[in-house]
Amino acid sequence: MLTLRRVFLGLFALLVLVGALAWVARRPLAEGALARALANSGVQASYDMKNVSLRWQRIENLVIGDPRNPDLTAQWVEVRLSGLSATAVRAGGVRLHGRLVDGKLSLGAVDKLLPKSEGKAPFMLPDLDVDLTDARMRLDTPYGQVGAKLDGKGNLAGGFTGKLAAVARALGTTTCTTTQTTAYVDVAIRDRAPKLSGPIRAATAHCSGATVSAPAVALDLVLNEALDHWRGSGDVEAKRVESSGAALVAVSGKVAFEGKASDTRATLDLTARNGAYGATRLTSLAVAGGFRTGGGLRGDGTVRIDRLVPDPALAARISNGAKSASATPLAPLLAQLAQAVQTTSQKGLTVTADAAFGDGTATVSKLVATGADGAVLRLSGGGGLRFGGGDFRADTQIKLSGGGFPSVESTFQRRSDGMTLGLARIAPLTSSNARLTLAPVRFAAKPSGAMLFETTATLDGPWAMAGWRGCICPLRSTSRQTARSPPIAAARLSLSGVSPFRACRFSLPHCASARSKAAHFSILPLAG
Repeated sequence: MLTLRRVFLGLFALLVLVGALAWVARRPLAEGALARALANSGVQASYDMKNVSLRWQRIENLVIGDPRNPDLTAQWVEVRLSGLSATAVRAGGVRLHGRLVDGKLSLGAVDKLLPKSEGKAPFMLPDLDVDLTDARMRLDTPYGQVGAKLDGKGNLAGGFTGKLAAVARALGTTTCTTTQTTAYVDVAIRDRAPKLSGPIRAATAHCSGATVSAPAVALDLVLNEALDHWRGSGDVEAKRVESSGAALVAVSGKVAFEGKASDTRATLDLTARNGAYGATRLTSLAVAGGFRTGGGLRGDGTVRIDRLVPDPALAARISNGAKSASATPLAPLLAQLAQAVQTTSQKGLTVTADAAFGDGTATVSKLVATGADGAVLRLSGGGGLRFGGGDFRADTQIKLSGGGFPSVESTFQRRSDGMTLGLARIAPLTSSNARLTLAPVRFAAKPSGAMLFETTATLDGPWAMAGWRGCICPLRSTSRQTARSPPIAAARLSLSGVSPFRACRFSLPHCASARSKAAHFSILPLAG
């Protein structure tokens, strides 16, 4: 929005030059009057007076400012007089050089000829009929150079219509840059309020880590008479949007905005036909919300994703885990979980989320993901999930159910000291001949990034020739060390053709440190 704002100022500077010509022309144009008017304003200028009559007067070869680098030139200017005042101006071959300094438009020596506005309004278009042919401007700004051309005629106080074209090879601020920016718009003035209607395009745009290919907006914009307040709307589109490994294709929608240089508010409604993040795919995405620029870019809204297909590698990894755990109680459980993930992935998910962004962070306050197979993931309550700014925060509730997944209910709380604590209750995962039960899983994360989780797993099911029941494996892991547990305790062990043993105690590479090379058993038979 900031870049477009500077472009708008450049486009309308051509209208400012008409005001300058008009103000000069309002002076009595008797012999020597124009020269005295320019001298009294302290303006260096040269011109040829070609025709002086009771109705029209013609000036040729007009130069205002330093002749080596003039602020304004015109091949010819014709002025229609009514008494001692100008009522109309016709001009051809006008060239204007403007500069944007500290957010204000300067036209060099032409500034001294502009009318003084009443009140706080910095500028007012005069009540004057104009007819411009091939009027051009170069606007130098801290964000890049803009070239513009204006053809049109009508009264500047109301009734003027014309065509405005503008181009900029590169425009840039601290957060956004664009390349090959063009604008081809219709200009109309009503009650001294200019209106722009037409397309603005760029080859690329780079904003806050995002790259937009072929962005365009069909603009409908109205400014006030001081050119410092605007409101409008537009149809927007982009060929492709990429950010942090994610990509959206065929983005389109509508945007409406109103504001001024210090703060602009906008609403938007955008859709994308498809997108991807790595191997994760989606069929469509819709975003509806609003944003504002005052005090830093920030906003909020609702996101909807249709047919989100997760990376197939996730189901493949779980399936491979089931194969590597064959002949253990985990094999049928992992196979069942892999099947649930695969089914959900193939049919896709529908996701809706409420999110907000600002100060370099993004927050998800509510999320619902539903699968065609009945799987439902919900996130709600608290401060939500926050990303960015070198920090991750969780202060919410997350629930999972249906679709062949075990039911999960988890709660995360962010403490005042920055520590995040979490507790997850996971329903037993069962198959025809195996069962995995997890005690409440406890999480802890420090602001430094160090993390900890711990729980106790109880496993029932076949293991090679053995049948395990009540196999207990305490689990504890931190982000700085390998997951480990004390030795497993089994309430019952059955071997093929052998009476059951109880109170079995052992350690395995699966639960012990990764440095363990072998499994160790200590089987203590009890009475019976």
